[in-house]
Amino acid sequence: MDIKKAYEMCLAKTERHMELHKGAYEYGGRVFEGKYEEECTKNTELNSRVNWMTSFVTGMGVLAYRTTKEQKYLDWANKYEQAYHDKIFHHFDVNPIHDLGFLYSPYSVGLYMETRDERHKLSALRAADELAKRFDIDGRYIDSWTNLTQNPQLGRAIIDTMMNLPLLFWAWKETGHIFYYQVAKAHAETTAKYFIRDDDTVVHSFDFERGTGKILQEHNDCGYGNGSYWARGTAWAIYGFSIAARYLEDEKMYAISKRLLDKFIASMPENTCIPPWDFRLPADQPAYPSGMKNYPEERLWDVTDPKNAPLVVDTSAAVIAALGAWELNAIKADTKLEGYIDGVLEEICAAHLNDDKSVQGVMKHQNGSNVYTMYGDYYFFELLTRKLFDLPTCW
Repeated sequence: MDIKKAYEMCLAKTERHMELHKGAYEYGGRVFEGKYEEECTKNTELNSRVNWMTSFVTGMGVLAYRTTKEQKYLDWANKYEQAYHDKIFHHFDVNPIHDLGFLYSPYSVGLYMETRDERHKLSALRAADELAKRFDIDGRYIDSWTNLTQNPQLGRAIIDTMMNLPLLFWAWKETGHIFYYQVAKAHAETTAKYFIRDDDTVVHSFDFERGTGKILQEHNDCGYGNGSYWARGTAWAIYGFSIAARYLEDEKMYAISKRLLDKFIASMPENTCIPPWDFRLPADQPAYPSGMKNYPEERLWDVTDPKNAPLVVDTSAAVIAALGAWELNAIKADTKLEGYIDGVLEEICAAHLNDDKSVQGVMKHQNGSNVYTMYGDYYFFELLTRKLFDLPTCW
């Protein structure tokens, strides 16, 4: 499949979402057997504290409208405006979460960029305010999940927050208020200082001591374990630092993103642009979904068959890293970066897509467990729109 047909397939999948969901969220974030799974009924609504993925589906509607200008996509996306408004203005006090960039950039910022509708601007700015409130002055980081009203002794920062910073950078540019800039820049600097190892691999998260900002211990909540090298976390960092470099016009941020991308590419198995789910999976684990021997039995493949080891890959990490490469190439043109981006698109279009219109998912083999995900599908669609239309990003 060529990239033009892949783009048309993304439009068709967006229309499938439009058929199934007419203004109310009813599903979670992954697809098994062709349907977005309801991971937990309490987690599937937009107002759920733990669901950070919902905007990637509405965001696909926004990308569809921005590239086609067809009114049907805008009409569908706008059906969710009240839900986004209510979440951030009325429900957020019981929803401590740092993923407000993931929730409000693809939807509210994207729609405001296209329509200049003040409703979307106000929601996005309020989301930026709430994200900034999670900034810890002593540690100079944005807290990820801690309920700050409970006088916690520990704070937590995670690498994923690098992709939530663009909401703050956008708010700074939109309003001129330097506070947003200061918070985003400080968090990026803290991430650069602590989260990047000497070998340019990336840590997922740390606990910080409240009041001192002292780092206490490493955590890996999404990769294989402490000390490992989780591919998607690295991709968040590559893309996040490249965006920070654009907003800040900062050579150091550019250099960090480029180093992380170079390490990411150098760590890849031969003859592929698609990384394993975690580059440091133990030798006896690679055939297990997400490297977990206790994975639900109904979702296990034959882990004794070495032919199934290639399923423990993450196409979402590949496209997110390629978007980081796009940002870097926009700052400094580099034919090697262009070649890497084209290689990712070519490989995914050749071997990792499902064009069955009854299947909601777009891109197979995500997250090390052979599933589709909302975020991977969105970022693939975004990469296509940048390649085909040079569409300005919402980030």
